[in-house]
Amino acid sequence: MTATPSPPEPSAPRALDSLAELLVGLERGGAQAIQATLADVPTLRAAGAQAAALTRPWSAIPQSPQRPRPPEIGSRRQGLEASYPTALLTATRAGWATAAAGAATWASARGAADGELIREVAELQAGLYATAAPKLAPSPRTLEWSEGSARLWRLRGGEGTPTVVVCSFVNRFYLLDLLSDQSLIRELMTGLAGPILLLDWAEGGPEGLEELLGLLDRALARWDQVDLFGYSTGGTLAAIHAARRPGRVARLAVFGAPSDATRGGRFAAWSEHADFGAISSALPAVPAAWVHAPFWALRPTVNVSKLASLLRRWRRPDYLDRFLAVELWNNDNVSIGANLYRDWGQRIYRDNALWEGDLADLGAIECPALAIAAEQDGIVPAACTLALAERTGEGRSIPGGHVGLLSGRRGLRELSRTLIDFLGADR
Repeated sequence: MTATPSPPEPSAPRALDSLAELLVGLERGGAQAIQATLADVPTLRAAGAQAAALTRPWSAIPQSPQRPRPPEIGSRRQGLEASYPTALLTATRAGWATAAAGAATWASARGAADGELIREVAELQAGLYATAAPKLAPSPRTLEWSEGSARLWRLRGGEGTPTVVVCSFVNRFYLLDLLSDQSLIRELMTGLAGPILLLDWAEGGPEGLEELLGLLDRALARWDQVDLFGYSTGGTLAAIHAARRPGRVARLAVFGAPSDATRGGRFAAWSEHADFGAISSALPAVPAAWVHAPFWALRPTVNVSKLASLLRRWRRPDYLDRFLAVELWNNDNVSIGANLYRDWGQRIYRDNALWEGDLADLGAIECPALAIAAEQDGIVPAACTLALAERTGEGRSIPGGHVGLLSGRRGLRELSRTLIDFLGADR
């Protein structure tokens, strides 16, 4: 029987593709300029001082003794329900439609635009507005336990060693459960046996790093052993827990998790000159925009690169669905409690306390351990994550980025296969 060949994916019209090429060149030039700035220590130090100075007006205002408290949570919740970022979806559509028009205007000023480009940009804008709202976080979940900022959700019950997914505390959880056909959570539920749970964090909680680790410890105390997987900052928390409680973790896997700050790349370079103490003493919770400002400042050209990709690929099946979903998550950011902000910046990055053994002895991890890195990770460089494998376990790198491995189909397929092979081995 002869297989019917698949139809080719729609390609970008020539005018959009040419505009994308111009944007790629622009982004590369900007990225090179930023790399030069990162080597300029006085400029970085001055930027850190300016960030601290912005907090001084708040320091003079008497602060309420009340610390932010996690919101009330019902015992059951499916998807995002009332917290769906509707206003953000409207702004996201308008923002990218405006960006596409602005790029066309920029190209026209350079003599590189014509009527065909204007028509194609108008079609892209119409596509952005016509695409249905993404159905985010589709996997049903039930609240198992909560305390302080910690929320433990049961995704599936059953017998055997549970797999607990520890989320990052600087982003919302649903990148891990983005869409019905783009979900690491659903891949794990398909490929692994036994209970699967997810540990999420309410934003702006009062806990510092040690208190957060204490919450993680108490969340997992209901089982003799667990398989632990942590993403980004959640991976660092998971590694610390495995080192401090070696008998209670059966397997440990982390992805994009900072381990050795000397290999921490752009954020580590910025953190050397940031005044975390001044910022955290001025505000009970550090706003999301401030938390993420260093990442934007260290790669302000990232949206140019995204726009080039959008121009080239928007006609591909389901591309706009995933693009809007990722952009919603990317901008649906959370504030961080001042104590945690201070501890993370100073202890994990500036003091390198995990790698130096002050927080935990990574060599004490007894269970099989796997550090997974994204080869093009611009937030937590691959070397920073794979350092964990030098102390315990093994390391694996996968082509992609810190977000891209979870938001792209090829990357998610390889990441989920790697996790399932490791966590499900010999079971």
